[in-house]
Amino acid sequence: MENKKSDSTVRVALITVIGGVLTTIISVIAAPLILREINKTPTPTMALVEIIQPTNTIAPTFTETAEPTATVTEVAIILNTDTPIPLPQPQQVRWGPVDGLDAGICLNVCENFVNWADLKSEIELKVFPQVGQIPVGSIARVNDSGGKSNWIVEVVDPGGYVLGNIWFGPNPLNGWAYDGLIRIGVPTSPLIVWATFERFSDGSYRLR
Repeated sequence: MENKKSDSTVRVALITVIGGVLTTIISVIAAPLILREINKTPTPTMALVEIIQPTNTIAPTFTETAEPTATVTEVAIILNTDTPIPLPQPQQVRWGPVDGLDAGICLNVCENFVNWADLKSEIELKVFPQVGQIPVGSIARVNDSGGKSNWIVEVVDPGGYVLGNIWFGPNPLNGWAYDGLIRIGVPTSPLIVWATFERFSDGSYRLR
């Protein structure tokens, strides 16, 4: 009986010693592995978060300009007014020297007067191009006749040849009766009229 107890005691002691050794060995081997795994685990860090507080909304302000400009609506209103645009009105003309005036024409019983310098330009630029018998480059020239100064207006071609006359007011085909129109032609016998014009308030000359 004593031998059996001794064997059991020795066996238990041996198992205990072996267990301790194994535990030590496992601890020595496993500890570095465990520490390595722990080091792999990311360490939580604290992030700085900026908390933005809501601010008060500032309403836009407007300043008055020194000179306010018209809006599109205002422009539309101005353009849509009922004020009619006056159309050019026909005018009666009369050669000034007939009434003792300078070279030029009276308009509507001399409400206005167009002097010769301006009239010459009008005739050459606005009338001559509408008359096929007058070559390009021709001019209008004032001349004396029957002892009267600036009595007639001549059409002179680029070569200096007098092609015809211009009559302001009278109708040479109707006994020289006054009708306020402008005629261009040749003072032959019988007299020839190339074209008849009417002057308008915008300075234009229109064929009749």
